[in-house]
Amino acid sequence: MKNVLFINSGFELGGIETFLVRAAKNLSKDVKYTLLIMSDATNKDLLDKFSIYGDVIFLSDLLLFNAGKYAILKTLLPLNRQKVRTLLSHIDIIHASCSFSLILMRKLSCILNKGILESVGVYHSREFLWGEKKRLMRKTQLSMFKKIPANNVLFMNEYTVRLYSDIFKVNYYNALPIGIDIGIYSECIPNKNSGRIVSIGRLVDFKTYNYHMIDYLSTLSSERRNMLCFEIYGDGPESVALKKLAKQRNVKVKFGGRLEYKDMPSILDGASLFIGSGTAIVEAAAAGVPCIIGIESIDEPLTYGFLTETVGLSFQEMGLNYPLKKYEMAMSEFYELSEEDYLILSDKHRRRAKDFSLDNMKSIILDYYENLSDNTTRNKPCIMYALSTMFWMILNKMKINNERNSMYDF
Repeated sequence: MKNVLFINSGFELGGIETFLVRAAKNLSKDVKYTLLIMSDATNKDLLDKFSIYGDVIFLSDLLLFNAGKYAILKTLLPLNRQKVRTLLSHIDIIHASCSFSLILMRKLSCILNKGILESVGVYHSREFLWGEKKRLMRKTQLSMFKKIPANNVLFMNEYTVRLYSDIFKVNYYNALPIGIDIGIYSECIPNKNSGRIVSIGRLVDFKTYNYHMIDYLSTLSSERRNMLCFEIYGDGPESVALKKLAKQRNVKVKFGGRLEYKDMPSILDGASLFIGSGTAIVEAAAAGVPCIIGIESIDEPLTYGFLTETVGLSFQEMGLNYPLKKYEMAMSEFYELSEEDYLILSDKHRRRAKDFSLDNMKSIILDYYENLSDNTTRNKPCIMYALSTMFWMILNKMKINNERNSMYDF
C-alpha cells in the first residue's frame, strides 16, 4: 500500500479534483491518498466523495500561525514541525500539482526527512511556462522543477510531454489518461434535435471557446438562433464578461452556474452538442454527445473539429498536427448530419472516451508510483523567495503587471 500526499490549491469542481476522487476510489486497494488543500475553496459534494476513501488536511492546520486567506501566502508561512510529523509520518510519496505546491512539497519532505519520494503533476501545459523567468520567485520554482527526476513528473497528454522535454531539455515520458468513469454515462441519450449546446468548466481566461461560440451564434438568423440554446455551466472570473457579450450579441445563453459533479450525467443527457476541453469534453463523449474541441488560449474562432478527429491523449492544445477549421465550418458539418450519421458519430465518441478510461489510468499510475526515484537534491527555498513571491502577489493584486493567472485565483 502506497501512502500518497496530494497537494492541491483548492478542491472545487475541476479536472484535477474529479480525477483525484476517481483515483482515490478506484486505487483504494493499492494507494491511500491524503489530500492537503492549500486554500479554503472547496466543493462539499466532491470533498465528501473523496473523504470516503482518503484523508483531508487543510494547510492552515499545519501552520504555526495563519495569516490571511490566500493559498500562495500560506505556502510561505512557517510549518508546525510537530504537527507535520504527527499527521504525515506515514506518507511515502508527496505529489505537487502546481508551481507553488512544489515549494510546499519540498518544505514538507525536509521536515519528514525519511526518504520521501517527490512527484510533480503537470496538469496544464502552462503550469511551469508562465511568468517572468528572471523573477526570483519563478527562477526558484523552475530550478526546483527541473531537478525533479524525469520519471517523477506526470503529464496528462503526449503533447505536453514533448513540449516540456524540448523546453527543459529533459527526456520526460509519463502521460496519464484522466481516468473517467464511463459507466455513469451509459444511460445518457443525446438528442440532435434538442438544440442544446452545452459547455462545462471553470470560466477562466484561457478557455476562449465560450466567447467564440457566442460570436458564432450571433451570426445566425433570428429564426435559427431561437432554435438553439447555449448552456454554460461553471463559474469563474470570466462569468461577467461572458454574460455581457451574450447580451450584446443578443444570443440566448443559459448560465447554469456552479455544477455539482453528480449532476453531470443529467445535464449531458439529451444534449445535442458539446463544446469544451479538459475532463468535461471526455465525459461528454462518454455520454455519446458529439463534441467540438475548444482549443485553449486561441484568439481566433478555430477548432480541430470533433473529438473523434483526434487520436491519443492530446486534443485541446494549440499547435497540434491537425488541420484547423472555423467554427462556421465545424457547425455546418454538424448541421448536415442525418439522424443516422448523428447516431454513428455519437457511438464513435463513446468509443473515443474509452481511451481515457479508469482501467487505462489505473495501470499507468500504479506503474508510475512503483518506479519513482529518490530525489537527492533537497535544497529549500530561501527567504528571498518568500519576499519575491509576496512582491509578485502585491503587483498582481494591484493589476500592475499581467502575470496574475486565473488558475491561482482562489
